[in-house]
Amino acid sequence: MKRATPSRVLSLLKKSSSLSYAQLAENFTAPQKLAEVLQSLEDSETILCDQRGHYLLSRRTRRLEQLPGILDRTYTGIAEYAKGRWYLRSLTPQSPPDIQIRSSKGLNDGEIVTVEIDKVDIDHYHGKVVSKIPAEDEASRAALALLTAFEVPHGDPWDPKRKKFSEFINAKTVQDRIDLRQYPFVTIDGESAKDFDDAVYVEPSSDGGWRMLVAIADVAQYVRPNDELDREARRRGNSVYLPDRVVPMLPEDLSNGICSLKPNLDRLAMVCEMQLSKAGKTESFKFYEAVIRSAGRLTYSEVASVCRGEGLRDRSSEVNTSLNEFYNAFRVVREVREQRGALDFTSRETGVRVQDGEPVEVYAVQQNEAHQMIEEAMILANVCAAQYLQQHNLNPLYRVHTSPRPDALEALQSTLRQCHIYNFDLEDCSSQTIQHLLNELRKSTKDAWIWELQVLRAMHQARYSYVKNQHFGLALVEYAHFTSPIRRYADLHLHRLIKSTFTSSSRKWLKEPELAYLGEDLSECERRATSVTRKVDLWLKCRLLKKLSGKTFNGVISGVEEFGIFVELDHYCVSGLIHVTDLGDDYYISVGPVMQGTRSGIDYRLGDRLKVVVVSVDVELGRIDLIEAKPRQKQHEFRRGKLKFHR
Repeated sequence: MKRATPSRVLSLLKKSSSLSYAQLAENFTAPQKLAEVLQSLEDSETILCDQRGHYLLSRRTRRLEQLPGILDRTYTGIAEYAKGRWYLRSLTPQSPPDIQIRSSKGLNDGEIVTVEIDKVDIDHYHGKVVSKIPAEDEASRAALALLTAFEVPHGDPWDPKRKKFSEFINAKTVQDRIDLRQYPFVTIDGESAKDFDDAVYVEPSSDGGWRMLVAIADVAQYVRPNDELDREARRRGNSVYLPDRVVPMLPEDLSNGICSLKPNLDRLAMVCEMQLSKAGKTESFKFYEAVIRSAGRLTYSEVASVCRGEGLRDRSSEVNTSLNEFYNAFRVVREVREQRGALDFTSRETGVRVQDGEPVEVYAVQQNEAHQMIEEAMILANVCAAQYLQQHNLNPLYRVHTSPRPDALEALQSTLRQCHIYNFDLEDCSSQTIQHLLNELRKSTKDAWIWELQVLRAMHQARYSYVKNQHFGLALVEYAHFTSPIRRYADLHLHRLIKSTFTSSSRKWLKEPELAYLGEDLSECERRATSVTRKVDLWLKCRLLKKLSGKTFNGVISGVEEFGIFVELDHYCVSGLIHVTDLGDDYYISVGPVMQGTRSGIDYRLGDRLKVVVVSVDVELGRIDLIEAKPRQKQHEFRRGKLKFHR
């Protein structure tokens, strides 16, 4: 009898695919290493996976037993024919290897399919094809394949008989609201935006400060707790933005219709009114329901001209005055942000332009001061929302970002030292220290982004939690999401809490265990959406690069592993692998961020620039194989950067 050798524990939020620790302990004997992991996850629902199946040694029969929950699971991937059999190459990580496809009638090599597991043995998973992803065009193929693979709800699940919302608001709904239609609010978004969550108006105060009004779409007026729209929004968690489509959290008649703060139309809004001092501090704030009428749909590039002092010729003087005051307030608020030590990473965001379903260009997403203006206004409103609910003894879902782990910072320090870049003091790792580190990295190195990336990797991911905690990245004591209820369920939930303070009627809100689960689930929805967005972009970039196989590119070493070095290609912002066996006639070993040749003395160091040739591209899995265009022939020249020690 073979002994089960489970190698990892996958935490799944699906109750249909999980076992509690108590159930496992009662029925199965686990190897010692696995038992230690199980003890640490005693309160979690888990499913166990080894390299060839889901098995543990049964206490009752002393035989290998298959764990419940694996059958009927589905995986989406690429159907491939090899050695007389059909296999599935899954598009998601942590999927079982070697899924054999049965009933392959009508299957084509390279087709994207979803397979349902119906049998597991020691050697293989076995499954049947339950659906095929239509291949209308490459952008659609990538989007549908990855949305399905990551189990992101998409399509149009809403009841076709559902009464659609009118584009115009009912006069009765305005009666008990504060009328702000005389104020020249504006929305500021990207060129292609269709759903407008937020609008801003700013005017000067007599004391030298500002009165800032942030109006947010009143989605809670239309989406009521536990109705059909709410249940689907809760299931989706957030909208997903892809190059050729948007997968909305809400149906289009809401997201792009009655909720969207379109210009020259009356719209219901939740308003955060703030009084800012001339020093940029929030002196007071209040929330209320209002009706507004946006005076203009502006883009970031348009507002950037205001930042340059040029003004907008095709807009009213009232709009220009408000924008000028907005910019004046922003400059002071930005100084406050810098003083408190909020982290400021350089944006390297790229997009893929799609034409007729095919990727045609990779472009850099430009950032300017207009982006920062909106960001700071939204941060101010989000902080006020968190504080407001605390004042009313209501527990929101906080947006938390905890301090980096000491071991992650030690690893970061070691990497920067080994690459002779910069040294910093681990004893004082406040956000101010990390921001100072980022500033020094930008001064001392050419490709500072690679070192910023190492800093970013040392950070925790932000998440939702019912337990109040800091937001390390923003250097804030408390923070919550209020400003995007069209595309984020967490914001919609917070709006409902704020609205509950406007009336005396009691409402039944989520208890702590339910709120904790909501926070975990929405955090997972966000991570899922991020994974799909990145992988779709990678797929389409690889589609472009496949046509350029054999071409030479400039790049930067972005990672060093035992099996080779990763090089990120300039402009495309994707990494390919030079396998260790392709580095030349030497025996190479990886020592932290350096790949060293034991005989030649040649080394490849994180951050080094290389010219590389694209050898092959696996479009669907996003894998790029590279070789060095001109292999190094002499010992790596020792280059010492501006090594400093900060205390």
